[in-house]
Amino acid sequence: MTAALSFVEAARAHARLQPDDLAILDGDLRWSWSELDRRADALVAGLEAAGIVPGDRVGLLATSSAGVVAALHGMVRAGVAVVPIGPRLTRPEMATIAAAARLRAVVASSGAQPGIDGVAGLDLESLLDSGPPRSRRLAAPARTPGTPAVIVPTSGTTGLPKLVRLGAGQLDASAAAWSAVLPPATGWLLSLTVAHVSGIGIVVRAAAAGVPVVVPCPTNDEPIDSGLRAARSAGISVSHLSLVVPQLVRLLDASGADALPEEVRAILLGGGPIPESLVSRALAAGWPIVPSYGMTETASGVVSMPLGEARRRPWSAGRPLPSVEVRIDSCATALDVGAVGEILVRGPMVFDGYENDTEATASTLDAEGWLRTGDLGSIEAGGWLRVVARRDEIIISGGENVAPAEIEGVLASHPSVVDVGVIGVPDDRWGSVPIAFVVLRSGSGATQETLRGFARERLAPFKVPARVIEVATLPRSSSGKLLRRSLAELASAPRRRPSLAGTTKIEADDGQPLAFRDLAGPNGAQTVVLLHATLSNSGQLLRIANRLRGDARVLLTDRRGSGSSAMQIAAPVSIARHVADLLAVLDANSVARPVIFGHSFGALLAIEFAARHPERTAAVVAYEPPYLTVAPPEVLTRLGRVGEAVEVAYASGGPATAARLFVRLVAGDDAWDRLEPAQRAWLEAEGSGALADTSMADLDLAGLSRIACSVVLATGSASDDFYAPIADSLAAAIPGSQRVVLAGLRHVAPITDPAPIAELIEKTYRGT
Repeated sequence: MTAALSFVEAARAHARLQPDDLAILDGDLRWSWSELDRRADALVAGLEAAGIVPGDRVGLLATSSAGVVAALHGMVRAGVAVVPIGPRLTRPEMATIAAAARLRAVVASSGAQPGIDGVAGLDLESLLDSGPPRSRRLAAPARTPGTPAVIVPTSGTTGLPKLVRLGAGQLDASAAAWSAVLPPATGWLLSLTVAHVSGIGIVVRAAAAGVPVVVPCPTNDEPIDSGLRAARSAGISVSHLSLVVPQLVRLLDASGADALPEEVRAILLGGGPIPESLVSRALAAGWPIVPSYGMTETASGVVSMPLGEARRRPWSAGRPLPSVEVRIDSCATALDVGAVGEILVRGPMVFDGYENDTEATASTLDAEGWLRTGDLGSIEAGGWLRVVARRDEIIISGGENVAPAEIEGVLASHPSVVDVGVIGVPDDRWGSVPIAFVVLRSGSGATQETLRGFARERLAPFKVPARVIEVATLPRSSSGKLLRRSLAELASAPRRRPSLAGTTKIEADDGQPLAFRDLAGPNGAQTVVLLHATLSNSGQLLRIANRLRGDARVLLTDRRGSGSSAMQIAAPVSIARHVADLLAVLDANSVARPVIFGHSFGALLAIEFAARHPERTAAVVAYEPPYLTVAPPEVLTRLGRVGEAVEVAYASGGPATAARLFVRLVAGDDAWDRLEPAQRAWLEAEGSGALADTSMADLDLAGLSRIACSVVLATGSASDDFYAPIADSLAAAIPGSQRVVLAGLRHVAPITDPAPIAELIEKTYRGT
């Protein structure tokens, strides 16, 4: 095979010359090059049958799967312009992209169609089984210069996403440049989805080299680590992968003292600022890190650090790849070494322009082909590129320029910091000052003053963050880019997180910390246990607790995965485990038979505890339990796969992503968009609770008949319509239970309208 072959032609040639060699590994699914070729051809036929013609813009919902990889090959063969759509986007965001790109259709897996008005939905699985096209194409149709093979939405960190046009020639040029500097590949891990350009680059490079793409399956573990292990178990040698900074941090944390598989030869690192401390940490662990610099407009990286050089220059992104030119502003002589200015790039992989935006194209791409990146940097002695910051992210504080990336790099080197983001906020004295948001390691004990002192020792005074704010997770795009606009919203939002000062922790029998708060009542008073909902913690039930504590002892618990009971191992938690945790808290507090109130998932747990431990339960008040085993078919259709979807979201994007998806699936697509920034921050901080609550496989339906105590099943008249039929079914299954409807209350009433809930609980324990 010659180097002149495009990746489309290369895949066809592999199907002819090495038909049985593996092309894609996706869990138990193994597709050879001949099978990939057949599927891609089938998709061409399916598009033709649907009336799609070369040049049409067609969306591709870019989940990670063998089918999506085959679809990318087939759609480029068909001559359409592929518009990858991130599966984590909201429906309005997808609709915005569809309108801007003038999509004729969207290709998506069964049941995953976004349902965009005016855009046809095409089923991916059906297309891949369409049969051969009417005219077998040996390569993609001829494209005139400027005709895109893909149109990739940018991350949209500062506004609406731009649509970047990249032709097949640019994708092939990028792959050729990388192959010239990387060791030979034996397999590529699809560590980034084809929703962004690095994922597309993985597919193109694998096809050019004739090596398999391995799709990491979401699991309870770190998906990249599990993907490498799955490949090894299948006899596949994954030598190359591409990561963004948060992925590398998680992978290093997950691996601990474990060595990286010896077959891994190169780990490309990019997607944004790269902390020097992270490069040093990865190198110390023996990982073959290749720092890089690039952007969507350059079809992936255009500057990289040669293997072995990063140890000497952890501050640098490297040197230009073959056929790439890089300069700073208009400076190009040796006299300009070290001068900071805008980074300009030119090469055969640089994009053709933005879709339907000639003004933005003209301001970014000049007549000589130089791309104005918008990034500030310098070229140091020897031609090494140092990336300083985005021009529009520079903070001007008291007349001094402050680069957020510099502060982030310093704070990231602190052993307690997992992730960090810095923005500027208005200040009456200095005009603007930096503030930092940090994600801390569990149990680190670091404080704002600890971290500011650490920064003060390493930075000029005007660069030290005025505030350091701890958050559960940082808002990042699917490509790992920090969404500073979301940080700005968070900085301006009031922080109303309830205090749980005085919380006590015990350990469950498996070592998991369990937190509770004991509000004492009169001697001999009835104990009432309050169990919170998903994406909540016991702090949100304090208003109920304060109404009851005058004549009852109140025990508030943070369920595993929520509040102060953060999970040591992030995973769905079985009902049996939740019940055992509650029993451990009761035993630790010498509580024999409490009245148990539960809200939403907490209500489900209260019922299950009464079924499994009737001797330990005085009464139950359950407000709107999502007990899906007794739910009507239409409710199961809507909610039955929430758990699976949340697991996938958590594995791909962490707690914040899981929280956003959970809210949308349960409360509707627009529910998240209606929330205030402070509410979103609260829910994102409790995203691990969504993961913990996804497992309902061991609900004890038969045990409902064994409940021996008084049970009140309550719903609100203004709540979501699916809770009432579930409560009705439970009332029929639980002997002697009482069904109550509270006028005007919504699902969040235990948090927002505590008085009627507290009255119901009080009435119940006074009657026991």
